Amino acid sequence: MTINTPDYIVVTRPEPFASQLAEKIQHEGGRPFLFPVMTIAQVQEGEVLKSYLAKLSTFDLAVFTSPTAVRQTFSFFSASLQWPQQVSIAAIGPGTARALSELDLEVAWVPLADYRTEGLLALPRFKHVRSQKIIIFRGEGGRTLLAQALEARGAQIFHAIVYRRTLPTQEAQKQTLAWKGMRIDAIVITSQEALSNLLILVGETQQDWLKQQRLLVTSPRIKEAALRLGFASLYVAHDASNEAIVDALKRGEWRGTKTLT
Repeated sequence: MTINTPDYIVVTRPEPFASQLAEKIQHEGGRPFLFPVMTIAQVQEGEVLKSYLAKLSTFDLAVFTSPTAVRQTFSFFSASLQWPQQVSIAAIGPGTARALSELDLEVAWVPLADYRTEGLLALPRFKHVRSQKIIIFRGEGGRTLLAQALEARGAQIFHAIVYRRTLPTQEAQKQTLAWKGMRIDAIVITSQEALSNLLILVGETQQDWLKQQRLLVTSPRIKEAALRLGFASLYVAHDASNEAIVDALKRGEWRGTKTLT
């Protein structure tokens, strides 16, 4: 089965993840068009992160919330710094687990199906965390449910903010808005922030046009947010991994259907 459409699939992920997804789409016969709606930047509080990394051995558990969190965290690792074997690692989903495995790190805990905070919290390891020290490697902003739930269960939580997301430059906006003149099969959206940024980047005068386009989103939460914003043609992939997105594009169950809500 291939991606059976002559129209473009707009990929809104930041680099380098946009190019990785685009390569998989092209391999399956699709026509990707890269339109990153955010850029990844290092946090300014690098010294705070380095202090956490220097005392990793004092933690009971480390949680990584995204492949970007993995990539940015280990960009701060010095050549002499090794991951303490006694500190187990949890990943929010298979993409994050894969990024850790590529660094030869063993992932002890990853949800089997629900690749969200709720999936992590349902794992046996997260049921009994009283008095444990848990460090969460994540981006600036985002959901606070994981930390709140673990603190309610008695854990001591430390936040390692390893990156922040920003809008592309104005010049990048001008260069990439050319996709509005193309025939579009789907716009891939992998976060609520990406959806908000997309609306900003196309501009207020083009938002009615944008809301007529088909979105392929990667969670029910993003779908609900898109519906509230006025999007009507929606389809939900199983999760945010490249494999799940490509699988949804290959199945193409929405084609010929105006609205999926």
